[in-house]
Amino acid sequence: GENQSVCCVGCGLCSTVQVLPLWPVMERQETLAPHPVLEEYYIDEHARREAVDQMFNTTAHHYDAITDIMSFGSGRWYRAQALQRGGFTAGKRLLDVGCGTGVIAHIAQHISGPDNVFALDLSVGMLAQAQQRGVVNTVQGLGETLPFPDERVLIW
Repeated sequence: GENQSVCCVGCGLCSTVQVLPLWPVMERQETLAPHPVLEEYYIDEHARREAVDQMFNTTAHHYDAITDIMSFGSGRWYRAQALQRGGFTAGKRLLDVGCGTGVIAHIAQHISGPDNVFALDLSVGMLAQAQQRGVVNTVQGLGETLPFPDERVLIW
């Protein structure tokens, strides 16, 4: 690979790193249906969804600290690298599905501008953290039923 100067948020403090080739493209596997609701924990799908929503909403303000500790602080750098290696550049659009606290969407805004980046998550707590981070376009919703017309967001 070649050495390039890479900065995750435009601060200019990130070091020069060696950029390696992308992983080989894997063949698409048959999609499997999710497992049935675990009845010993949840009465039905609605109860499971409420429990999961509550978990993410109440822990959202701790999420970044936890992921920073677990990734030894490399998470933002790694995500910036993933965008760069994936070919995301200025002017391209990005839909960050399951955006959580908006780390990827925030980095993408610095690359392509806030009008080209959309952050989607079901958790209002996670979206609130993304907004505090500075993510402009946040949308509450599910990845399974995207609330966008097909032509609104392009996959690069």
